[in-house]
Amino acid sequence: MGKGAHRLVLLLFLLLAVTAGRSYATDTEKSFYIKPYDGPAKSIKVAKMDKDGKWDTDYRGKRPLKEFTIVVKDVEIEIAPGVKVTTWAFGLEGEEATVPGPEIRVNEGDFVRVYFKNTHNIPHTIHFHGLNAPFHSDGVPGVSQKEVNPGEVFVYEFVARRTGTHVYHCHYQTIMHLEMGMYGAFIVEPKEKRYEADRDVVWFLDEWSVIKDGKWYDLPLSGVNGKYNYFTINSVAWPKLDVALTGVKVGERIRIRLINMGYKLHSMHIHGHKILVTHYDGYPVQDPYFIDTLPIAPGQRIDFIFEADNPGIFPAHCHVVPHVSNNGVYPGGMLTGIVYEGFRPGELPEKVDEYRKRHFPIPPSR
Repeated sequence: MGKGAHRLVLLLFLLLAVTAGRSYATDTEKSFYIKPYDGPAKSIKVAKMDKDGKWDTDYRGKRPLKEFTIVVKDVEIEIAPGVKVTTWAFGLEGEEATVPGPEIRVNEGDFVRVYFKNTHNIPHTIHFHGLNAPFHSDGVPGVSQKEVNPGEVFVYEFVARRTGTHVYHCHYQTIMHLEMGMYGAFIVEPKEKRYEADRDVVWFLDEWSVIKDGKWYDLPLSGVNGKYNYFTINSVAWPKLDVALTGVKVGERIRIRLINMGYKLHSMHIHGHKILVTHYDGYPVQDPYFIDTLPIAPGQRIDFIFEADNPGIFPAHCHVVPHVSNNGVYPGGMLTGIVYEGFRPGELPEKVDEYRKRHFPIPPSR
């Protein structure tokens, strides 16, 4: 067999492994969230990092140890007023599970150990997107590990060498499990910081498929055909103000870590300010540059900083305008605000409504 044939076989193997057996949601999977797993955990199986089941102490050395235990729960969230969806959410053991999942921050050079305890009722894994973890902790079922079944525990280990903004997410039946909200931010603080900020914020961009009865079946069909009707920042759509930057002081330097974990291209625009792009996918930009509208592709992370030098109330939104809607109704979706000290956050909806009436007047009936 020639080199070309070997490469083809390897490519086919990887494609089959990533899909982990099937690329569609079964009727059983679609009904899982209706019947939450509440039985006792099965006998715990901890993944062994070598054939003898010993930790590689040389690998860790004298590095500071950071340990986390992550679980999965069914969680109902409200993404827009009156619009509730059931998600599969990550959480730290003993704490509330959320979408996005809990933000994890470590320092450059830390030895990270993550115990993934599957408290859910279907298999999952965790992939550390952008962190370049070693093979045994890459989290791809069928390639670097078996899927983690209900009641099992898998241990991931790596040294936090890649600084910047990264993500952890489920990599089992990825097309469906990402849609169900299984992701969170993993940030590695560098030893030497080039860009200081007074405020450090993470914004996850995502899109959702919600049907009339309020149940969210988020089938892969949504991801393939783009049949989305709600668009969110950190799982909330306008007019919910959960992610609005409020009480902003003149002179503040604000860092926003923008993460696109949906399947659509988005283009974020902040009114009234120029933004300095400093990092792409955790890597420092060699020549940082100013911009006011920032496109971001699925899976990307982009860090930017802006200086609060223009007091008032300013929208921040996706400039793919259909993404600024809730079930086709504008304004909504990926829209939030920057509200300076001395201005009321409640004024923001009024300002946006005035803007809509002024620029999109309802034509007179004929």
